[in-house]
Amino acid sequence: MKPNSLILPLLLCNVLTLAPLSIPTFAEAGDRTSAPASDETDGSAQFQAARRYLLGQGVKEDRAMALELMKAAAEKGYPDAVGGVGYFYSTGTGGVENDDIEAARWFRKGAELGSPKAMLNLGKLIQGGRVEARNENGLDWIRKAAEAGLHEAMQELGEHYYFGLGIPKDYNLALRWLLKAAEAGMVEPQNTVGVMFRDGLGTEIDIETAEIWFTKAAHSGNIRARSNLGHLINPANSNESRRIEALKWLILAAGQQEITAAKTLQEVLPNVPEADVEKAQSQADAMRAKPAPRKI
Repeated sequence: MKPNSLILPLLLCNVLTLAPLSIPTFAEAGDRTSAPASDETDGSAQFQAARRYLLGQGVKEDRAMALELMKAAAEKGYPDAVGGVGYFYSTGTGGVENDDIEAARWFRKGAELGSPKAMLNLGKLIQGGRVEARNENGLDWIRKAAEAGLHEAMQELGEHYYFGLGIPKDYNLALRWLLKAAEAGMVEPQNTVGVMFRDGLGTEIDIETAEIWFTKAAHSGNIRARSNLGHLINPANSNESRRIEALKWLILAAGQQEITAAKTLQEVLPNVPEADVEKAQSQADAMRAKPAPRKI
């Protein structure tokens, strides 16, 4: 049996374990590792301690303790903590039951105090129809969070315009906000921005720029970006090094169960030199062996 006939079954079986969705954090600031100061007046140290217990960072995960600390910080008026309490009610964790009305109450208080994360979460609750709006548009809260510099909100707002979620599609506004999120290191927007430059959505077609954004997201492990990049470079490229690079990204994407990449490999492998496939497979294996980059 030829080596090429062995590659596809092997790479399809070599499925990478995908990281679970992360628990949302409530501030852009980095974590502190010291214990809450006894003379803390604004609640910031208790807020950071709550995050560590919630996420199990440096301590054993204890969501009940996280909620207790979050409420203590909220009582001191720390905006992100006030909104942070809403997270526990919106997810039914930390010993409380899911209660969207109570969650919205905390998110609104945090939003009114200026917490961008609370603004975003309140907007998402309203947009999702989980709570009744008070003569307000959930998208307005999301926009306020984005304008306040919250990268996650930039992505959320951009995706609303891109997909037309409750509003008319607007690729120009979608690109504006998704590009901001992408430049801040948000991986999914990096892939979407690549698609927009590739297909001329909200901008002129720019294949070179599309490849730049696909590459950034692909190196961060984004499955769709790896497939998009492999197809963009083209596994039938006349340039040997580019052909091998395209195969590498398609092999990585197919190994993560990306159907389009797997289908493309089935079609092209019989016509690709075995030496190219071996080099691509070797490069893909080397990438899998590298530590996963820190996701934003």
